Amino acid sequence: MNVLARRVGSVRSGDRELFYEVSGQGPVVVVHAGGPGLHPHIYGDWGGLSTACTVVVIHPRGAGHSAPHVPGQTYSVHDFVADLDVCTRGLCLQRFFLLGHSHGGFVAQQFALDHADRLQGLILAHTAAFLEKYMERSQQLVLAHQGEPWFPEAYRASRSLEGIDYDHAILAAAWRGTLPFFFARWTAVEQRIADYITSFPFEPVPLRYHSDLESASLDFTQALSRLRVPTLVLAGRHDVAIPLEASLELVELIAGARLRVFEQSGHFASWEEPRAFAEAVQAFVLERSGAI
Repeated sequence: MNVLARRVGSVRSGDRELFYEVSGQGPVVVVHAGGPGLHPHIYGDWGGLSTACTVVVIHPRGAGHSAPHVPGQTYSVHDFVADLDVCTRGLCLQRFFLLGHSHGGFVAQQFALDHADRLQGLILAHTAAFLEKYMERSQQLVLAHQGEPWFPEAYRASRSLEGIDYDHAILAAAWRGTLPFFFARWTAVEQRIADYITSFPFEPVPLRYHSDLESASLDFTQALSRLRVPTLVLAGRHDVAIPLEASLELVELIAGARLRVFEQSGHFASWEEPRAFAEAVQAFVLERSGAI
């Protein structure tokens, strides 16, 4: 039986049920969303990536269809890597391409370090080896928008989660309010995208776990020197959340890594430049899989 023929399914990981969705046909690209806690549907169709690839979207623990939070469940990068390993083995995927966006890029880096033999290629989108190193630069980029009419409200929203035990409602309001910073432009088009993104729940427990327990110490800088997986790094020229400098560092740290910068994008190139995003990923995947 071809498990990938099932468009929606689930795999057991311990006492958890992990959901996945499959679309398209071609070389397999497994996708791990950001957050943590974001519903993977916020990315839409990843710019049309499935027109040349079989796209397997994982719903990470505690998010999307794999929500709700299970008492006692933890959300470390190693937890997500273990789930990804179980899920892809359950799908009978021996080797595949792995795309991780933002926090999903942290998961993808750790998976590549732990399971390099299972990857045909690694795609790191809008992510970093050590994000804490770039927090000051990120703040500078935020403040560079002070002249924008939306800045006061967006800036208040960006600070609204500090020092509080936020719930779904508080996180949803902060997330919607902060989204202007995540795009290179903020027109009616991006506002409609933001409305779509925020129509899906953002789970607070995984995000709080990461922010409180892992974010400041998550550092792949030294480990990436031993990575020998073909890697494509994708970056937005105007990304405030993951400054371009972080992507440039990834290319320096990973032997043979390639860089594609999307000149008109912030943190969501798959929305802001969808065709260019899909074509960049597809070209890398088809080349590395021998399909072209």
